Amino acid sequence: MTSTDTILEKVFNEAKNEPQTQTEQKPQPKPEKVEMGRDKPEPAPQNGDNMHEEYEVVESKDEQQIMEEVKGRLVDDLIYDFNTGSGRRVIGLSYAGVVMAARKQGNIHVEDVKIVEDDGKFMAKAKGRDVIRNFEIIGVASQRKEMDTRNGKIPDEFALVKAVAKAQRNVLRRLIPEAVIKAMIFEYKNQHGIAQ
Repeated sequence: MTSTDTILEKVFNEAKNEPQTQTEQKPQPKPEKVEMGRDKPEPAPQNGDNMHEEYEVVESKDEQQIMEEVKGRLVDDLIYDFNTGSGRRVIGLSYAGVVMAARKQGNIHVEDVKIVEDDGKFMAKAKGRDVIRNFEIIGVASQRKEMDTRNGKIPDEFALVKAVAKAQRNVLRRLIPEAVIKAMIFEYKNQHGIAQ
């Protein structure tokens, strides 16, 4: 068993033994409503960082992993680690990391995926459920039907696959306890000598 597996096993065991009590939560800002069929708004830059750039890099890396999976190749980079153009280091769970953590946790079901198509993109909405904690959530994603290449735009024959995989990733990511994600990132930082 690898050290990441050992940490995940410990975190999951602790989560299972925690009493399920209600805790007081701070009021959260109301999320912006985005309707299917409309472009989602770009996040505004925060603290001088270009959040859109970060989003694009994460999406590109996850698309690469999705395509490797489609080709039947092993995808084992569970964490992405990169610097933005402004120099900010970003470390987070990759597509493969989300899928692995969800499998390890178990009892998470993606119960329904709906697809909407328009001229330029596919939009997918996935419903997921944590059957142990009786918690349900929705994840959405969109994927353009064309991709940019050095030679211009070309049709992306895997656009639908990417949209569905990203919607599933988004719903699974929201069903994984934050303690698990923090433990995975903590282990990655330890293995690579990154200050905590």
